[in-house]
Amino acid sequence: MSYQLVNVLPHFSQQVRNITIDTSVKKARCKWMQMVMNGCFPKIESLNITARAMNNLGTHVRPMLIGFWQMKATLTSLELHLGSNKHAVGLADVLWLCPNITDLTYSTEHSLSTLAADNYSMLYNNNLLDNLQLISSSITASDIDILLQRSQQLRRLVMSQCNPTVLDAVNEYAPASLKVLGINSSVQVPQLVMAGNQENDMPGLQNIYVENSRKIPTEASKALPLLHKHKDTLEIIHTDLSALSNEELWMINDECPKLKLNRVAHLAYWSMRSSQQFMLQIISNTTTLTSLHVYGGYDLNGIVTTVLNLPRLSEFQLWWSDTQNSTALIRLFNTIRSTSLNYVGFHECTEVTNDVLAALTNVKTLQKIDLEGLENVTAYKIIELFATIGNQLAHLSLSSMSIITDEVITALASLNNLKSLYLHDMKNITDRGLQGFIEGRNQEFLSSLTVDKCPAITKECINHVKQ
Repeated sequence: MSYQLVNVLPHFSQQVRNITIDTSVKKARCKWMQMVMNGCFPKIESLNITARAMNNLGTHVRPMLIGFWQMKATLTSLELHLGSNKHAVGLADVLWLCPNITDLTYSTEHSLSTLAADNYSMLYNNNLLDNLQLISSSITASDIDILLQRSQQLRRLVMSQCNPTVLDAVNEYAPASLKVLGINSSVQVPQLVMAGNQENDMPGLQNIYVENSRKIPTEASKALPLLHKHKDTLEIIHTDLSALSNEELWMINDECPKLKLNRVAHLAYWSMRSSQQFMLQIISNTTTLTSLHVYGGYDLNGIVTTVLNLPRLSEFQLWWSDTQNSTALIRLFNTIRSTSLNYVGFHECTEVTNDVLAALTNVKTLQKIDLEGLENVTAYKIIELFATIGNQLAHLSLSSMSIITDEVITALASLNNLKSLYLHDMKNITDRGLQGFIEGRNQEFLSSLTVDKCPAITKECINHVKQ
């Protein structure tokens, strides 16, 4: 928001519903703060204040409390990025002053405990908060326990850099309404779906993303109770329990045969020696799993044996595996009898060789393939793979593979049922390859074409393809 725009704001501020403040110009920030304090936005519904706008405001941040009070009747969505500012507006202050907020992102470069002390006990027992994201350098149980008790309508909670004690607070105080939980997640936690008729919904978590932070491991003794407590409602699980002590190993091995996830459809986990037996037992116990993502390839033979016994699996992806055990993957694709497997992805896996690609052609239900960073395959074998599976393939993603050349891309034109193509970080694809692909399709419909970070493909070529 420029200073010139701020100067004309008074002429239409009465109608403004959404504002983003992203300026480092001091005059513009001071002018905006004065307008907020004076109640110049009576219809404001959403407000986003970036870290750049908050930078170097010092003690002048506190007058913002008056502004939040002025917006309390209408403000329902707030993104407050405090950056490095230590003279912060407290989280409890925001919720108390604006009781109608349903969607809140609160971000700081400091730990929550080092900011101005928050008094969550003053909050309403049942505030309207529905979606909360906390971004901080450190979050502990004492930072959120009372907040959770006061937020009985909360459905989505995402937090970064959490101490293991946070899981204790979530286990004890999270409201029954909570559906989506993200703790130290390295992947994007999905947003909430529109709230509809939820009378038939069972109380309990549906999506859980719990991983290790950069410095603090996730303790199985704290994460495991979440899986047990919500075993009848969990549908998506993304977890990393790689840091396990000997005591935790004894505990989870004892619990393995008893834990059955009755509704899980998607499971992503890190395959590590200390947790592998536990995770494979969980997978074996389920009859509802349709999507499995494995990070790392410890005991790939055990993974393949488990996958072969999953009756409804439709998606299998292997990430960052360096076991060089191609025999296990060949066995998987030569043996699998599932009529539902339609999506396979390999990401930087040394096990994927020409022989694995040859075995992949045995999967007659395959419709989608992701290939990323594969170094032990040849361009010829990839062309042969696509020629063999022919019209099965509808979606293809190719990333970070120097062996993919114009010849390979042009050969994709023969895939008559291909609906989407994603090309990322492909340095050896030029305009000639992309044009050859488009011209060779005989006007077959392509619903999606994404070209990202492919330096030899010009903007002129992309514009021509769009036409």
